Amino acid sequence: MSDSKINFPDYVTTSKDKIIHRFLSNLADHHGKNVFWIRSQFGPYQRKFYNIPRDFLKLAFLEYLTDVMPSWLPTLPQVAEVLYKREDFLGHWHTIDLSAYYCRNCRTDPDGKEGGYRRIYYYGFIPSRNKIGEYQCVANCDCELGSKVTRSPLHSTLEWLRNHDDDAEIHVGYWCENQNRKIDPKELASITFLNRIEWGILRYGDPDQLEDPNEVYPCWDHPTWTGVCGEWQCERYGVEMPPEIREQYNMRPRLDKKKKFEDAVKLRRRIEKDPNAPLSAPKSLADCMRGNKPIFHIPD
Repeated sequence: MSDSKINFPDYVTTSKDKIIHRFLSNLADHHGKNVFWIRSQFGPYQRKFYNIPRDFLKLAFLEYLTDVMPSWLPTLPQVAEVLYKREDFLGHWHTIDLSAYYCRNCRTDPDGKEGGYRRIYYYGFIPSRNKIGEYQCVANCDCELGSKVTRSPLHSTLEWLRNHDDDAEIHVGYWCENQNRKIDPKELASITFLNRIEWGILRYGDPDQLEDPNEVYPCWDHPTWTGVCGEWQCERYGVEMPPEIREQYNMRPRLDKKKKFEDAVKLRRRIEKDPNAPLSAPKSLADCMRGNKPIFHIPD
């Protein structure tokens, strides 16, 4: 029966309230409770699951009634315990309001429900080492959610670092809309750029080739352009990979594919040692037609 055909009490106002009320009504019908019991339980249920998405509650309550319902009347903590142990339950629902998100500069997941930290790169005098060097740390972001993280605030950390060396080079990681990625602060440092010049990854323009000597150009013969960082470096320096370099880049060794192949080989060898293993791979139909073992082993 649809919600539009049900007469809900006046205290049931939202769609999530209706889901909770229907769940309590089913509990009451199953265990012989009346409308007064439903009314007394509605407030605690509403507060307990206030920050839980409506779609999750709808599915979780339905599966609880069909698959978990005990012979006794469950308490609210017992119901909550079952819901919190579900694989599709997300821990940040306990602490982060559903309408709040970490900003793009500090979030660490696609949904913006995890994060809060900004990476900082410092190159200057380090008192503990008594010399100039690089130092990296994190601080909580200055966005609404990030400011609640129990770490040192971003601006306080930057001020603390600046007090060590007025001439220090300091960069903070951020989200770049043009490149559609998060910029690591170390790649903004001048020493990182100078290293790439020294290592032959980049070069200054050659006037003999009608290039601007003040501009930087990629050294396409360097192997890093055809390695795993090739695409990233093109985005970082705003250059387009030539067709011949793109072809080599696409033919690069893929460690992820290598690992999958090695795992498949290990699994096949384990199956050969124990043909009755529960993870046994399905054999081909041709093998089955030759009278070999069935595709799936069913234990006695």
